[in-house]
Parts: sequence; C-alpha cells; structure tokens
Amino acid sequence: MLVLLNQLKTQANPDLLTDSQRAAFDAIRHALRFPETVNLHGPAGSGKTFLAWALSRASAMSYFSSPVAFEERSERPTPRAIVDNAAASERAVRNLLAVAQRKGTHTLLFITHRPNEMSFQTVALPAPTPHDFDIVYHNLSLLEYYALPPVREGSLWDAIRAVL
Repeated sequence: MLVLLNQLKTQANPDLLTDSQRAAFDAIRHALRFPETVNLHGPAGSGKTFLAWALSRASAMSYFSSPVAFEERSERPTPRAIVDNAAASERAVRNLLAVAQRKGTHTLLFITHRPNEMSFQTVALPAPTPHDFDIVYHNLSLLEYYALPPVREGSLWDAIRAVL
C-alpha cells in the first residue's frame, strides 16, 4: 500500500481530482489569493488528503501530514503551508496558529474532519459520490491498479484498498 500511496502523492495534480475535489480546490485557491487561513473539512475518506497533495504541488505550498510534523520541521520559514489531520477545537487551532506564526507562515490551509470552532473560512468536501469512485478507479488504472469488484460507496480509501 505504501508504494501506491507514494505514487498517488507524486502524481497528484488537479487533472486527477473528482468533481467535488475540483470545486473545493478552486474555492481554496480563491480563498488563498491573499495571505489567509482556511479550513478544509469533510468526512474521512472524502479525498481531503489527495486534494491537499494536488494543491501543494500546484500552489508551491509545503504539505505536512499532521500538526506535529509541522511543528517539528526545521526552523526554516514556511510562508505557505498545508497541515493535514488537524483538530477543529479552538485550543488546537490556536496552537496551530501559534506554530504558524513562529514558522513565518502567512498562508495556511488546515484540514479537519469537521468545521473549526474559531470561525475561520471553511471549504467543505462532501462524502464521495458513485461518480467520484469512477474517477478514482480511472486514475488508479492509469497507474495499472484495478479493482474487482470495485467499491461504489463509503470511503475513497476503501477504493484504494480494493486495488491491492
């Protein structure tokens, strides 16, 4: 699975996004035109992480898999950052903002399962549709991974596991 995830991460780009991911991608890019803090949220398996990988590559933003990874990174300034797997509570967001300030981060996208409690601008990614699964399977087939039988509901991670 690690090999496939690394392939997906290195190949992530806006052309491979589902329709709902593409709409969220456009909304995030619009919101981040100026230094800003935006919260991407949605249910587990909706494609938030893949969207973040594509956004990172397309927008020259540093991607961090968690707030801990963001905090532990070297002291080099990080002006534009994406932080995945963040908590939405006020305390967690305040801690993340403090780290961002120390890192010189002016543009921050943080990813949570539910909207943040501090009223930062949010972009919601809905649960995947059957059409989203079709797009994911098409993208996986480009990497020569095929699922029999394909999963058509639930988490996009279930679709990825179905090809292994």
